Amino acid sequence: MLNFMNCLGKISLVILLLTTFAHAGLDQIINPQSGMFDFIGISASDTHSSVSDMPDTSGVNADHDVRYYTKDETNEIVEGNTFDFFLNNTNSDISAPIQYFVMDASETGDAESSFSDTITNDAFLIDTFATSTSEPTFTELVIGIYVLHIHADTTTGANVGSARLYWELWKRTHPGGVETLLITSEESNILTGIKTSLEIHGTLATDTTLASTDRLVTKVYANIETSRPTDPVVTFYAEGTTATHFEVKTTISAYDDRYVEVRGDTMTGNLIVDADVTCDTLNYTTLNPAVSGGDAAWEVDGSNDLMPVIGAFTTVHFEVDGNDDIMPIL
Repeated sequence: MLNFMNCLGKISLVILLLTTFAHAGLDQIINPQSGMFDFIGISASDTHSSVSDMPDTSGVNADHDVRYYTKDETNEIVEGNTFDFFLNNTNSDISAPIQYFVMDASETGDAESSFSDTITNDAFLIDTFATSTSEPTFTELVIGIYVLHIHADTTTGANVGSARLYWELWKRTHPGGVETLLITSEESNILTGIKTSLEIHGTLATDTTLASTDRLVTKVYANIETSRPTDPVVTFYAEGTTATHFEVKTTISAYDDRYVEVRGDTMTGNLIVDADVTCDTLNYTTLNPAVSGGDAAWEVDGSNDLMPVIGAFTTVHFEVDGNDDIMPIL
């Protein structure tokens, strides 16, 4: 009887496995490490919750192994993270009409600094901070919530007015110094006599493209909440242990420059292609290295293959065959 029960149990297990495989389909296998199903060759739309999870960029999101993310999907993940600029009391190169201070992509490590003013009216500009001429290193600001993390206090008393802080984000051309307002934030809580950590939010309504030479500018203001005979003196703090910083939303290019945008990009390194290349239009200034005799050289696998320049033209149509020969088609 015991042997019969063991046999019956094994038969039941085999039936269960066969039923499971039939349900799983041929595009799934069992992972020997986890005992779970891996998906092979299945459409990405079967494992992503909605079309919005996979933004379409000119068809680059064709079906792919769902265990890997496309460039667009990676951007979707990274967007929402922030790139931080830390406020400090170093004088910026911008000194007119007022002296700006610096906001850096890294902390200075210096002792705590402070910025204060007597607030006499609404929209009172306390101080302004700008990135250096080499920052930001990215050219995209992504729609979403931007945050100024700041520490502040104010003078208090029965006859002293009260105030709130807010900020503005601008982009600034360089050279030229033309500033364009991007965001005006909410107001902070009413400031008190105790130095308090504040998170002040603002919303960028649309994705914004910066010129490669643009700078970012943050302006910190105060509004009068309650007017009294004595105007409040508002102070905010940076550096030291405050970690006062401005949080900017951007794409993966701010963190990793290894990706090439399919919609257009500027490459600073060499492009190595191991397969055929199809190009509708090739616009170039110089084929490097140029040689005499009206020819130009195109480098393939470390050697120069000559491509004759025939007549006057600005567009070259070309193909690369299996022998890595360059053949102009005019």
